[in-house]
Amino acid sequence: MASRAFTVTLEPVAACNLACAYCYAVKGAAVQPDAGLFLRSLARIGRYAADQGFDEVHCVWLGGEPLLAGHAFFEGVADWTAAAPAGIRVRHFLQTNGLLLDDAYCRLFKAADVQLGLSLDGPQAVHDALRRTSQGGPTFPRVMAAAELLRRHAVPFGCAAVVTRMTLGREQEIYDFFCGLGCGFRINPVIPGPGAARRDVLIGPEEYGRCLVRFFDAWSDPRGDRVPVSPLDNYVVALLGGELRECQQQPSCARQGLGLKPNGDVVRCGRFQDRILGNLEEADLDALLAGREPDPFEARVAALTGCHGCSYWRQCHGGCPHNAVAFGRDLQARDPFCAAFKMIFSHIARALSL
Repeated sequence: MASRAFTVTLEPVAACNLACAYCYAVKGAAVQPDAGLFLRSLARIGRYAADQGFDEVHCVWLGGEPLLAGHAFFEGVADWTAAAPAGIRVRHFLQTNGLLLDDAYCRLFKAADVQLGLSLDGPQAVHDALRRTSQGGPTFPRVMAAAELLRRHAVPFGCAAVVTRMTLGREQEIYDFFCGLGCGFRINPVIPGPGAARRDVLIGPEEYGRCLVRFFDAWSDPRGDRVPVSPLDNYVVALLGGELRECQQQPSCARQGLGLKPNGDVVRCGRFQDRILGNLEEADLDALLAGREPDPFEARVAALTGCHGCSYWRQCHGGCPHNAVAFGRDLQARDPFCAAFKMIFSHIARALSL
């Protein structure tokens, strides 16, 4: 029986030490987080998850750049993890650009079994085109040095690559790069947002669909090496009747998690930065998550009547509501990447002779 996980996306700092051209987030000042606030919040979340019958709490650390919070902050988090409520397993997932990784962080993350994601878009020409320092300098050599440091400390990690216009037509090259690195990776389409400096790197649904197809063909080619590629591996499992593990394609994200901002504000998830439910220092977590009735997130599945007859409804559920909002649509509209999902699902189904 699969474990029930309550997912918390945590933003200890809103600041970042890079100036990626496509970042949709609105960055804040480099202010040290209130460690006490976060630890109190985590304790409340742990108790809530236990009371609600969840088996696990998944803490997903994002930013900004989360490592700007400092070593002492994450040492406190590790101490809280060790004292989590009985019957609750706490797992940590941290996404970083890697520039601040050092031996001390590696030792801490190894001991605490933190799963790291390294932001790396592919070979240097692809990565450095859009992932630059605040002074406009390249970051690829420093990210590769971070990957080597993680390997030296035997800290497991994967990579996250953002799909932009720079990616199109280079899918095989990018896949071969990660195979050479010996590292699985996740591909995410670039999303518009108030923090993005360049909108010319956005791609359309059909372009993204063809991109996913080319990545799948590279990944499934039996003649070459193979490393995991998400979400393609999850899509294969889902099409074969297994459990869908994609956050963006769950039937509903209501009451399954929350996002926590540096000041204690609770949001629906880390992507909905402006939809504040309340402050965890001022209100009970049950009340914050109950919210107003009817919950538009819970009502979304029923509202997507145009999707219910789709062959891939079970695998998609209308996609991510944040994507709909990011592209200027209503919360209850289908994901703008609908055409891409149909394209990759049908391509995988044909490959599997389903």
